[in-house]
Amino acid sequence: MSNQNVMKRVGVMVAGAAVLVPAFALAQVQAQTNVDVTAQAQTPAATTAAQTNVSATVATPAMKAAIAKADQEIDRRIAALNDLIGRIGQMTRVSATLKQGLTSNTQGQITALTTLKAKIDAGTDLATLKTDVQSVTSSYRTFALVAPQGRVSASADRVANVTIMMQALGAKLQLRLQAAQTAGNDVTAAAAALNDLGANLSDANTRAQAAINGIAPLTPDNGDATVKATNDKAFKTAQADLKTAQSDLVTGRKDIDVIIKALSTMHAAAAATTTTQTQ
Repeated sequence: MSNQNVMKRVGVMVAGAAVLVPAFALAQVQAQTNVDVTAQAQTPAATTAAQTNVSATVATPAMKAAIAKADQEIDRRIAALNDLIGRIGQMTRVSATLKQGLTSNTQGQITALTTLKAKIDAGTDLATLKTDVQSVTSSYRTFALVAPQGRVSASADRVANVTIMMQALGAKLQLRLQAAQTAGNDVTAAAAALNDLGANLSDANTRAQAAINGIAPLTPDNGDATVKATNDKAFKTAQADLKTAQSDLVTGRKDIDVIIKALSTMHAAAAATTTTQTQ
């Protein structure tokens, strides 16, 4: 992985020769985006008016079973959306605009599903009931967008948080390496690991940002096969970016271990490394 334009080097004179220790100089990591979430919670007209052809027919066992199944599916979706709202509220690195858009769309979908559930529970006409039950999956396509959109954003936010913590630790380790080098230690291997750490953190941040940028502008497909294909492709790309970002962080954690182990063997630097912690 190339670290060109990511790391700069600081020269330290040892024994009359110029020895370079890489400077851990990543810019502050901020996985933020100004892209608005354009997906709006859409409520089919049938649910807003709560109108149905009510007959005097008593609910049959088949109708009761259909109502129970629909309620179960709606409750499952509402629970997932409420959980998503909690995760959105914990995000700290994405933009306020993105958080607000995700929260608004998610809450709107909860309201729409709650209205639909009340209509289904009150239904006594079999034909209307079948249409309403089918609409749980066919008409409420926003759920199929908002839920994964929120999950991708939450994952990208976590990547950004971990990247910032590892960046701060990398900066401290660089100071330890400079002190060890000044004391006459060979820091070549540790310096290479520090360079790799910086490159991995930079790539993780880039991937997290790309994931957010890729899914933020998406809109519900509402049955449009072309839009659905576009959305599916965007989510697969975002998931691949986040998987790479996670791999970058794992590799970066290994780089940190290499540096700490190297420092523990260097004279005049061991005391400084005994308090170094990794999370």
